[in-house]
Amino acid sequence: MKILKCYVENFGGLSKFSYDFNDGLNVLQHENGWGKTTLAVFIKAMFYGLSSYKGNNLSNNERRKYAPWQGGNFGGNIEFEVQGRQYRIERFFGKTNNADTYYLIDLKTGKPSQDYPLNLGEVLFDLDADGFERTVFIPQKKLENAVSESVLNRLTNLLHGTTQSYNYEAAEKYLDNQRRVLSNQQHSGKIDRLEINLQEKTSRIHELQRQSEQLVHLQQQLNTINNEIKISQNAQAAVNQKIGNHTAISDLQTTTSLTKRNPWKIAIWISMLITLVGGALLVSGLFCGEYLLALVGGILILFGGSVCGICLYFSLHFSKKNSGNTLQSQSIKQSNNCDISELYEEQNMLQKRLDEQFNVKMQLMSELQQIDNAAAKLAQMQAEKNWDAEQLVVLQQDISAINHARAFLKTASDNLNTKFLDPMKSGLQKYLQIITQSKFENLNLDTDLRLTLNEFGLRRTVDYYSAGYQNLFELCMRLALIDTLFQNEKPFLVLDDPFVNLDEPKIKQAKQFLQTLSQTYQIVYFTCHNSRC
Repeated sequence: MKILKCYVENFGGLSKFSYDFNDGLNVLQHENGWGKTTLAVFIKAMFYGLSSYKGNNLSNNERRKYAPWQGGNFGGNIEFEVQGRQYRIERFFGKTNNADTYYLIDLKTGKPSQDYPLNLGEVLFDLDADGFERTVFIPQKKLENAVSESVLNRLTNLLHGTTQSYNYEAAEKYLDNQRRVLSNQQHSGKIDRLEINLQEKTSRIHELQRQSEQLVHLQQQLNTINNEIKISQNAQAAVNQKIGNHTAISDLQTTTSLTKRNPWKIAIWISMLITLVGGALLVSGLFCGEYLLALVGGILILFGGSVCGICLYFSLHFSKKNSGNTLQSQSIKQSNNCDISELYEEQNMLQKRLDEQFNVKMQLMSELQQIDNAAAKLAQMQAEKNWDAEQLVVLQQDISAINHARAFLKTASDNLNTKFLDPMKSGLQKYLQIITQSKFENLNLDTDLRLTLNEFGLRRTVDYYSAGYQNLFELCMRLALIDTLFQNEKPFLVLDDPFVNLDEPKIKQAKQFLQTLSQTYQIVYFTCHNSRC
């Protein structure tokens, strides 16, 4: 990939500025204040746009810092070539991102192109703006070689053989979240809830099973009480039959006693009535002088008196004869009354027993119904428990897979991070040897790209070295990182006077180094002094 030309309409102190770039080394040597850093930022802005950080610190607000000093349209264009095709980016900036304009022109057709989106820098370099500044954009300020997330992703993607974004921290966070969804210390995960449900259902199933085991015993009790009820009912029927028989005999005895009354008493009363009538006729005839009437009365008196005497005699004889039968009848009646009382008492006792037996039967039937319901629930509960147990096995397999994946991911990430150290270290030693003519076999590099050197048995950071050496270390680190990141399509490099702190011998070596490097990369090199170009 290379830059063909650029045109700055207005950007910071630059206005109406254009430049055509060569394939190799492009040196822009101008005095301080000309706008070298401004042009370097302009090139980056064409690919990535401008940030809109709020605040008064200009170093964190490029949009405000590089707004045109002289006014006018804020922006310009840049032409570049990638994979054999040429394009022109046209960007103009407003006060906010929403006010920005962006056009991509295909130089072959002269028409707008949809090949790259608004964030084409991230697509072309596979790095965000921060990653771009930590690699191909090398400013004059102290370089920062700490690995940004996009740089680390790019490195691991290369080593992993994929173009997809590889983010170990995001993947680890995702796996941890998934693990907490399944099980956590609050016992609110899916596995935790399933285990609690299984315990509750197991306890409930044991309770239902105990109830079901009582079914046979209760059924036997019900059969027994049904037999007892039948016996009591038969006994009650027998007692009722006896009571009925006694009642019939008593009624017959009453009727018989009525029919056996003394018949001579009636005859006595009739004869006495005749005598009284005769006396009345006699008296009436004597007073009235009706002697015939008096005679009839006398005859009636004699007849009634005779009949009364005869009936009285036979009545007395009959009474004596039946007095013994009356006593015997009263004795039988008293005996019958005694028997019927016992029968009624037995009947009440049997009815009370039947009531108690029916209450027991109803209670047994209620318990049997509850057990039947429990048996139905037992089958459903067992099915639910089996389902929960199956789900628990699946979830336990999931969390086991997550734990294995997390461990594998950690191992893989460590391995990947370790693998890019060898090419980085080799590249760093190669570039340091080109500039300094020294091999630097004593340097060490960790996965965060922190550089240390072994001196007299101690590991020392680059902060112990002079500013010139620190610049060299940082520059060579950048170039080694670029070699590792861009193995196919080589990017252009923007160097904003990185050799400002070198002494004269090292500046000479640095210029030779730039010539060598330009055979591989297109370089846009800014400097303010003729000695460094």
